[in-house]
Amino acid sequence: MERIYSLIPDGKIVADIGTDHGQLAVALAEREKAKKIIATDISASSLQKLILRIQGTPLEKRIKTFVTDGLEGLEKEGIQVAVIAGMGGVLIGKILEKAGTISSLESLVLCPHVGVEELRPKLADLGFAVKKEDFVEEEGKLYPLLFASKGEETYITFGEKKFGHYMPEHPNEAFQKFVHREKETRQKLLQNNSKLPEKRRDELKRELIEIGKVEKTIETHRNL
Repeated sequence: MERIYSLIPDGKIVADIGTDHGQLAVALAEREKAKKIIATDISASSLQKLILRIQGTPLEKRIKTFVTDGLEGLEKEGIQVAVIAGMGGVLIGKILEKAGTISSLESLVLCPHVGVEELRPKLADLGFAVKKEDFVEEEGKLYPLLFASKGEETYITFGEKKFGHYMPEHPNEAFQKFVHREKETRQKLLQNNSKLPEKRRDELKRELIEIGKVEKTIETHRNL
């Protein structure tokens, strides 16, 4: 949570989408990082835990809760930053696509657990550019963190979609593990599956070439 928190701009109206128990929302309110916090969840029972936690405390005036799907029905809340974590990249993309009517939305803090290669092009289509990234490891799993704001960006190759433009030039240990894991997965598929269709084999080989380019970029910037 702390790494997500660190990417959120100060003094903004922040929406924590899929807040669950509201840990991030409470941290934003307690440390007075956000001007106002909107906490949403599609599950009323999950959101109720947050409501009970802040009830009768000063935080109650700073956190506004909604049972809703994503950002639906929040057009009048003046949301400037949307935080979405713990979902797949495709689902995050669909939530943001529906949020097109929120004209106040300036930036996004996202943590897709899978499907980052599908999320990046969707962000570009929606007029957002990834300005900063981080990579974290939790219980052996590796997750990208993306900060995006209004702007133009293009993703063409597999390498760009999967690994982005930022992290290869600013690699940390978790990101390097992620790149190695993706490479190893494809190598094993090619070595251990003789019945793999030729089209898929060619695709995997092309992806390995792209991963090799990312590794070279990482090595270059590690030596700077």
